Amino acid sequence: MIHELDNGDPLLSPIDGTPLTENQRYGFYVGLAEHYATQYQRDRQQIYPSLGNQLDMLWHELNQSGSLSTSGEWFQTIQQVKDSHPKS
Repeated sequence: MIHELDNGDPLLSPIDGTPLTENQRYGFYVGLAEHYATQYQRDRQQIYPSLGNQLDMLWHELNQSGSLSTSGEWFQTIQQVKDSHPKS
């Protein structure tokens, strides 16, 4: 099988330098496509507030208003991260 990302450039095994088989090449490109498709997750992870800070935001909103809303600090913070790094 040939993967859509495979442009025919030779791929060599990092272990012994031999060319990869067609199945190995396909597996490599499937993994590469998955890596590209989930880049937004790695980007978001870098800028999400820590879980402790998120829980603190939630607690303060509940303590002040008695409920959570889409106008609260936690929701707005998380929405900003998601908007800046959307799923592709």
